[in-house]
This record gives sequence, C-alpha cells and structure tokens, in this order.
Amino acid sequence: MGEDLFRGPKRAFEPIRDHRPQHAADLPLGVPKFIAAGATGGEVRMADKQGRIIMAHLEPGQVSPFRPVRIYSTGTTVTPINAGY
Repeated sequence: MGEDLFRGPKRAFEPIRDHRPQHAADLPLGVPKFIAAGATGGEVRMADKQGRIIMAHLEPGQVSPFRPVRIYSTGTTVTPINAGY
C-alpha cells in the first residue's frame, strides 16, 4: 500500500457500493480519510491499519474520522457507507 501523508483529498467522496463489506478483503481504494453513514445509521465493524477491530455506532449522515482498512459484513448495519479519499 502506498504512503499516506494525509495532505488532502486524492479522490472525491465515494460510496463504498462496489465493495460489499466482507471478512477477507481490504477496501479496494485504500484507506479513506473518513467514513460516513448513509440514510440508515447503525453499527460499523471495521479493522484499522494495526489490525484492531473497532465497533462504532454512526447516526444517519454522520461523518466519522475512523480510517478503516477493512469493513466487515458481520456486525455492520449501516447502509450505505460512504468514504472520503
């Protein structure tokens, strides 16, 4: 994975619609700068760069500073999940 210096957005705000949360694959566009809940809030189960599992509750439309490498299907109820790159 390339170096991430957080100097600003490399890509636009993109929905993670083409990547269904799963256990065996990292997010295809890399580590986002943030994630945001769509119309349905709920729980997000994710892993960070160190492999730690994080559970977070997001309200509908809430932007979160979490920068997950992976979002798991089991335990995630937020739909859709959007990411800022």
